[in-house]
Amino acid sequence: MSPNDHPTNPGSGPSTLGEQHRWVMRLALDGYSVHAIAGELRLPVDVVETLLTEAITHARGQIR
Repeated sequence: MSPNDHPTNPGSGPSTLGEQHRWVMRLALDGYSVHAIAGELRLPVDVVETLLTEAITHARGQIR
């Protein structure tokens, strides 16, 4: 991930729920653990788990 689009840079991080889902999926696909994603996005682990679950459920629905 380049420093310019790092989620903790001002103006580049997730601000809407949809953006949060995209950031969580992007970081997960890049190999980040749930705990690492939580640290990167400055969110509680349970929130990251929920966002990841919702993003995966949505993606499965798009595939079907």
